[in-house]
Amino acid sequence: MASLSAFLHYLRLKLLISFYRLFVKILTSPPRPRPDSVLRIPSRDKGRTINAHLYKPSWEYEGTMDLRDPRISPAYADASKYPANMLVITAELDSSALEAEDLAKKAETEGTASGRNVVLRRIRECGHAFDKKNTDEACVQARDEAYGLAVDMLRKVASESG
Repeated sequence: MASLSAFLHYLRLKLLISFYRLFVKILTSPPRPRPDSVLRIPSRDKGRTINAHLYKPSWEYEGTMDLRDPRISPAYADASKYPANMLVITAELDSSALEAEDLAKKAETEGTASGRNVVLRRIRECGHAFDKKNTDEACVQARDEAYGLAVDMLRKVASESG
């Protein structure tokens, strides 16, 4: 068990791969407009749309926890401690795309001197969970590309680790 814990700690320091909301800043106010001013997102079922904010808005949690704690919201963490390799994949129609992209850009800017490798890719014409059970041709191709990028990043880190 100790070796698994050490291995997971090692991986956290070397690599981060994120598809959509894994590490977005906790919002203390309503979210910024989505890319291209999309107000509703398409459902997986063609012909339907769903509201983008059916979940409890994070600003409603203010006062019950410290939303600036980097363990809750890594956007507030010291960027010098971000992993050396980061792959951030966002979806054009996902309401959290802009915040995730801002975090990736921050990691890239502040990690340039250390040689941090940040790959940021926005998937066009797809929404949140584009890689799950979506049969739309554009999203299927995007899923394959995104998973390919993840495999490439894993191979890079594995080869650097010896």
